[in-house]
Amino acid sequence: MNKKKYIILIIFLIASHGMLVANQDSVKSRIPISIKAGYKAPSEGNYHSTNSGFGLSLSARFLFSNKFSFHPSFFLWTSKYKFINPYHENITLKSISALIGYQFDIREFTIEPKLGLGLSKASDTSKQLFTSFLGVGLNYNYDADIRIQLDILQQNASVFDVGGSGPLFDNILLLFGFEFTL
Repeated sequence: MNKKKYIILIIFLIASHGMLVANQDSVKSRIPISIKAGYKAPSEGNYHSTNSGFGLSLSARFLFSNKFSFHPSFFLWTSKYKFINPYHENITLKSISALIGYQFDIREFTIEPKLGLGLSKASDTSKQLFTSFLGVGLNYNYDADIRIQLDILQQNASVFDVGGSGPLFDNILLLFGFEFTL
C-alpha cells in the first residue's frame, strides 16, 4: 500500500485528537499507541501461515465514565503465507483496518470486544482484498499510561469480485503487545 496513505491517516488521528482535547469538558481523550506481535493459526484453504506477523495500532480513547470508553483505532498487520502449489510461493499480506471497540473496566483489567473493517494487499496479486476482524482484547493496566495487551482476532480477507477468483485468507490472530499513551 502507499506510504502516503499511512502518513495522511496518522496526521488525521493526531488532528482529531487535538480537536477533542479542546473539548475536554464532556469527553476525555488520549492517544494510545500499541505495538503488537502475534501468532497466526493456519487456514484450511490454499494458503497456510508460515510465520508470525507484526501489528501496529494507533488509536484514540474516549472515556465516557470510569467504567466505559469508546476506542476507535487504526490497525496495520503484516504477515507471510505459503501458497500450497508445486512452487510453494511465499506471499506477504499487509492489512490496514479501522477497529472499533468498547472497553469495560474490571479493576486493573479491561475487556474490549472489537470489530474492524479494512483493506489488504497480497504480494502475488494486484487486487485489493476486503478484510474484516472480529475478536476480543484483554488488557492489564500496569500503570496509568502503560497497558499489557492480549488480543484474539478472527481475520477474513477476500477479493471484491463476485466470482471469487482471488485469494481468500481466514486466520485466527493471537496478538501480544504493549500500549503506551501519549
